[in-house]
Amino acid sequence: MLRGQFQKIQIIRIILLKIQVLKARDRQTERYINISYSKFFAKKQFISISTKQFKKRFINKKILQMEKLWVDEIRPKSLDKLDYHPLLTEKLQKLAHSEDFPHLLLYGPNGAGKKTRAMAFLQEVYGNGVHKVKSEEREFKVNPNTSTTVEVNIISSNYHLDVTPADAENQDRAVIQKLIKEVASTHQLDPNSQRRFKVIIINEVDRLTLEAQASLRRTMEKYIGRCRLILIAENIGRVILPLRSRCLLIRVAAPSEQDVKAVVRKLNNEKNLNIPDDLACKFAKSCDYNLRAVILNLQTQKLLKSTYNNSMEVQEPEWKKEIKNIAGIIKEHQNPAKLKEIRSKFYDLLVNCIPGDIIIKNLMYSLLDLIDQNDVHTKQEIIYYAAHHENLMNMGSKPVFHLEAFAAQCMLSYKKSILKLKD
Repeated sequence: MLRGQFQKIQIIRIILLKIQVLKARDRQTERYINISYSKFFAKKQFISISTKQFKKRFINKKILQMEKLWVDEIRPKSLDKLDYHPLLTEKLQKLAHSEDFPHLLLYGPNGAGKKTRAMAFLQEVYGNGVHKVKSEEREFKVNPNTSTTVEVNIISSNYHLDVTPADAENQDRAVIQKLIKEVASTHQLDPNSQRRFKVIIINEVDRLTLEAQASLRRTMEKYIGRCRLILIAENIGRVILPLRSRCLLIRVAAPSEQDVKAVVRKLNNEKNLNIPDDLACKFAKSCDYNLRAVILNLQTQKLLKSTYNNSMEVQEPEWKKEIKNIAGIIKEHQNPAKLKEIRSKFYDLLVNCIPGDIIIKNLMYSLLDLIDQNDVHTKQEIIYYAAHHENLMNMGSKPVFHLEAFAAQCMLSYKKSILKLKD
């Protein structure tokens, strides 16, 4: 009986996570939520009959019917169906039709279409088989002399593997070395394939530790005959120069306003919607031209309301509201008691899987919006301290220390500006 109740609670929890996915506006946040979602439904065969009846009777059917997000449904699967950046598409087609291609590094902002282009490129190289994928949890032994292992989720087909070693945090080096060595030691499974190598897609390579990036550089040189790498990064500045020099760099820029309109019109045709162009532009500006975030927000609005109109507002995630609240506290109060209160808010954000670098970046933007336009010196200090503490955070292991230090520095800078005005 307790088991049945636990399963019912789990179902409700997963539905809430599904709603959060619709509201997610950052790639990393969405990924953490999807991991929880997939882990639970991988065990759906163990749900009892009573739980299924509970799900049928008491849970909103609209939510349960949303098995797939619009971003997944309208995502192009081939290069000739991509909606924008035609010159980049032409370059990828030439690469795909050549006899061989080098390691690739795709970089650009979130929601620009890096992963979509990588998969479309593989489809051009290997055919539709790259979309027949399976997901599995793999264990990698960190040290042969110890029993310590690390688990990483891997999506694979007969032609490629898709992995995010940064999920292993400080153990990412072991994952990279063992995975590439394992792939390179196996032959191509399809005897009719014209390619003698497999492809490994490594997501968020800019989040890898320096040791892991150095290890990746050595490993990719050693096994270049058996595998090719497609690296995906948001900030190329965090990728070490030796690694960049061994890849063909491809920048995927964010879509323009006209590009967003074109994609929304395509969504209108496929889903029989009536989303105005002005609303699409409004969402694009609010989401910093993150196309994935725009579509997720439009789907959220469809869930909440039946029709679209220009008066609709973008549903801002709760974590962004909390960061704006922290910025307001820093502006209004500069004392140790409020700093302690802010520390607990930082803990809440980190516990809910909001990465420290995203917190510090959004907090900086929120503070800049609150500071007077003419107070250039204070703005410069806040930008400097944000960059400084983000760099320290990347080298350290406790983000909350650096977030708290950044908040304290901002309080000090703002206090100085107030005292100067009084003088």
